[in-house]
Amino acid sequence: MNFSFSYSRWSAWDECPAKYKYKHIDKLPEPKSPAMAKGIEVHRQVAEYLESKTAERPDSLKRFIALADGLREEAKHGMCKVEQQVAFDKDQKRVEWFGKNAYWRFIWDAMLFNGRATQVNAVDWKGLAVDTLIPTPGGFVRMGELKVGDLVFAPDGTPTRITGKSEVKRMRCFEIGFDTNADPIVCDEEHLWEVREPSALKTVVIPVTELHVGHRIRLADPIQTSREFNVVHPYVLGCWLGDGHARDGMISKPDAELFEHIGACGYDVLPVQLSSDMGRTVVGLRSQLRQLGVLGDKHIPSEYLFASVDQRRSLVQGLMDTDGTWNKARRRAVFTSVDESFARRFRNIVASLGERATLLSTQRTGFGKRVTAWEVHWTPLTFNPFRLSRKADLVTTPIAPQKSVAVKYVKEVPTVPTQCIAVDHPTRMYLAGRQFIPTHNTGQPRGSYDAQMQIFAIPAYWMFEKLETFKGHLIYLDTGDTVSVEYTREQFYGPSGDPAARDGLYGLWMSNVAMMESDRAFRPKPSRDACRFCHFHKAKGGPCEAGY
Repeated sequence: MNFSFSYSRWSAWDECPAKYKYKHIDKLPEPKSPAMAKGIEVHRQVAEYLESKTAERPDSLKRFIALADGLREEAKHGMCKVEQQVAFDKDQKRVEWFGKNAYWRFIWDAMLFNGRATQVNAVDWKGLAVDTLIPTPGGFVRMGELKVGDLVFAPDGTPTRITGKSEVKRMRCFEIGFDTNADPIVCDEEHLWEVREPSALKTVVIPVTELHVGHRIRLADPIQTSREFNVVHPYVLGCWLGDGHARDGMISKPDAELFEHIGACGYDVLPVQLSSDMGRTVVGLRSQLRQLGVLGDKHIPSEYLFASVDQRRSLVQGLMDTDGTWNKARRRAVFTSVDESFARRFRNIVASLGERATLLSTQRTGFGKRVTAWEVHWTPLTFNPFRLSRKADLVTTPIAPQKSVAVKYVKEVPTVPTQCIAVDHPTRMYLAGRQFIPTHNTGQPRGSYDAQMQIFAIPAYWMFEKLETFKGHLIYLDTGDTVSVEYTREQFYGPSGDPAARDGLYGLWMSNVAMMESDRAFRPKPSRDACRFCHFHKAKGGPCEAGY
């Protein structure tokens, strides 16, 4: 068997050796998908423009006017090669593309190099529900507005960087509801979820089409931010939101201990005799509330939703000391409000602290009227939700704490534009929605970027002996995103600078290619996500029987 290496062959082998054999050794036909046909056409249009074969700039390049026109100008002077094909034999000597001794084959969409050939820039064009709210350290951002490089949250609560975005797609969509009555999440049929079966301890990653009622999704840890908001102390703000007068800084509560806690936050309090209880004015609070924009308009400011963990806990404790109770029978903390939007925002804060918070509605009678009250129930796992002793002392450890949410329903809904992100976190997961639900990324993983760019760097260092720096750029035409990497000569060849030492990227890829070439078993690597798209799957008439 004549072996030859390319990025497409490597990615196929790395994904599944059996697929690589069927596609590149057995040469079994594989139909072109609509996405592949689109990619071929986009590449043709871009190449013709950069080579000045057409004067009209393609629509796919309109977001990259400066880059495209710069490459076009450099191409006129021979400093940019478009759709360049280079081949090498096993001894790394340049040979003909279709030569029998071609062992390495590489294709650059565009390669820009300076006159001294000390720096090379390689460009690879990528053809690529956007309304889903994604929590970020700066607040909630819609999926479609996120960019590569932005920070989101991983399931362990730490910020993680976006390394890629999928194309905007229009396909079958599904809505997932949860047993906590969290806001449902809409995703397309390709989206992945990490779940645990009702009767199993093992977690699996499955597409939404395999998601069913009873699947459990692990709770996220408290989101970690360093933001501090000091206009009003969060505990005092919580107390005022619960039992304060809407238009001044007075708080009505018979518990003297409550005002001791407020005093410990740095406030002076003045006693004011009311008709039936003792209310107190918190000195300076009125002006702070006006500055915060809540005086006469009680609500939880959005800034505090993404404050530090300590500040969010303090805010919750202030609200619970005034409008919260402890359910002894169910060992739950319960917050009550007649304002649905207020209760939902409170639930969001509790969820951001790693707690399983459920929103329920109930009918109450007050002042002779029947009203709908909204209750947030949760079993505290990470902190005591009260500071008042008479409430805090009631809190007991749960018998069997629930550290997950369960899927309540999955239903197909009308198609909407969807998109997903890839994140630079070992779990490859991020948090979605106002209740911080962990979900799996389906964008391009960072490792794929690195592998492709490292492979593109190999011929650059072989072609240019003086090359010091290689820069690779993945350009996503549909979204306007760019992912860039850079490798120095030392990174490529290793600290010794000796290719024979193989202590850099060069040595890594020599080893990878050797493993690929020596493979004679071509064992399948089944996975639910890859197999269901594979043309060689037995269910699609192919020869592979090992897939899901």
